[in-house]
Amino acid sequence: MNSNTPKLLPYDVVILGPQGSGKGTQARLLQDITGAAYCEMGAMLRAEIASGSALGAQLQEIMDAGNLVSDAQIADVFTSYMAGITPETRVIFDGVQRTLGQKELFDRVMAERGRDFRVLFFDLPEEISLARILGRAAQAAAAGERVREDDKTREAIAQRLRSYHEKTYPVIEAYEREGRLITIDARPSIDAVDAAVCAVLGL
Repeated sequence: MNSNTPKLLPYDVVILGPQGSGKGTQARLLQDITGAAYCEMGAMLRAEIASGSALGAQLQEIMDAGNLVSDAQIADVFTSYMAGITPETRVIFDGVQRTLGQKELFDRVMAERGRDFRVLFFDLPEEISLARILGRAAQAAAAGERVREDDKTREAIAQRLRSYHEKTYPVIEAYEREGRLITIDARPSIDAVDAAVCAVLGL
């Protein structure tokens, strides 16, 4: 459901869901419709490194060593990003908080800035997630494109999904208890899911 005239989101939107749920695709479609800013943690980390800041230098050193960026450093990156967002700008956050620790940091920064948000949870059964990811990997391989290692086998994908259920699903449950969660059935087509998203957001 696209339009030439951007439609304003009623609040900031967080996108969460398992691998294969199409959350990244839906986040981009929502951005096209609304003209909102798009915030994805990997892109934020790369931008901070490219900025040449002291924090960016620290992040580069950590990532070059193959280590994980700490929750505290993620909080610094997120705070730096939000400092450049005006109060009038709506933001779509894609996978910014993947653990309860990251959720707490995210919620604190949002509260400090007086920003209201809701969480769109793209719900998808595990077997469909597996089938979609395997299908996507097969298509990429047939086209001669690179396939990430943890997309190549059912066992590797299942491990990623286990990690999601152990670390990220508690974030979704917490937002449900707080009344911020909006569940979207991610099984239908891209267009059908897009229409459902627009309907729940009043776009």
